[in-house]
Amino acid sequence: MTDLRTPLEEAISEALAHTKKPPPNEASTCDWVIKPLLLEVGYKPTDLLPQGTDANGQRPDYTILPGTEFEWFLEAKAWTVTLNDDHVRQSLIYAFTNNRRWVVLSNGREWRLYDNQITGELAAKLVAQMKLEDVEDAKRFLRALSPESMTGSGIEEFAQTERLNAILASELSDPQSTVVKAVVKVLRNTHGLGGISHESVRAALSNRRAVQVQPPQPSKNDSAIQPGLPTGSSDNWHTLEDLDKSRETLTTGQKPAELQLPDGTRTAKNHWIDVAIEIVRYISNSNGLPDLPWAAGKSQLRCFLNVRPEHPGKAKKTMFKQAEGVDPAVYIDTDRSTASFVRQCCALLATCGLPTDSVKVRLH
Repeated sequence: MTDLRTPLEEAISEALAHTKKPPPNEASTCDWVIKPLLLEVGYKPTDLLPQGTDANGQRPDYTILPGTEFEWFLEAKAWTVTLNDDHVRQSLIYAFTNNRRWVVLSNGREWRLYDNQITGELAAKLVAQMKLEDVEDAKRFLRALSPESMTGSGIEEFAQTERLNAILASELSDPQSTVVKAVVKVLRNTHGLGGISHESVRAALSNRRAVQVQPPQPSKNDSAIQPGLPTGSSDNWHTLEDLDKSRETLTTGQKPAELQLPDGTRTAKNHWIDVAIEIVRYISNSNGLPDLPWAAGKSQLRCFLNVRPEHPGKAKKTMFKQAEGVDPAVYIDTDRSTASFVRQCCALLATCGLPTDSVKVRLH
């Protein structure tokens, strides 16, 4: 029978196989389980920096994406250790003193994600957790830790969705909760359902509480704005064409804040990969994409877009991200500099018959 499991599902299955013969200590848990799973979701070995404990015992076991603004920490425990919040306390203190946001605690079997931007008690910082045996949850959690997610908006969206669903689950378990009471009040006073009970509202809401965080949508005023903003205006808008011409200087160290498409629609975009995905989605839905694999320039071995997360003639490379909303599936090579993203997007517009000055980006 053909094995239809994805590589990530296979890696999870291999990790779960250790249940019968657990890794004997923390180091083997890292080598046999934690590191292989992180490598499978896209990290390179050089992205995972093991740390020796400092004099105060505060340094986490691993620094991920070290030396970058997206640096995060992982605290590891042995496979047989039952996790609790105290295991991650010192790592959160270390993350706070180094102005870092995300900390993960894992014994290989169970994984917990903490958000250090949340104020309050340590337990409040726990935003998501999963166990490997819950394979679908495990895949979602591990993909949220991928390089593409941690350097883009994926990790924040994942954490917000997990927190929102946890809060709703708690609120909707009690017919006298503040959420249920607020809805009952609206239904009675605004919609004339004077006899509606708290329990019936709680039950109805419980059946509808699957929540997905949607990307920022343009306001009515934004969607009415037409192309034609002056290049290099005082609010830091630039056409993609001008960014491409000055990509080595104008984009160095710069992040996008907002994107305007040829139809005048604006959306908030805080990372260049998200800008690229939105441009690819727009072109796909309007003029259509070129034959894939595709890349600007002469290289035949490295593509910018492909129907699979790999480069032609090379072994599979995991630094790809699927462009959501594009059918059939299109994958974007994310292992690029800011200048390269701008160059590829500009060339893609030209290839597909769209003016390169019809897309504008507002920089921070």
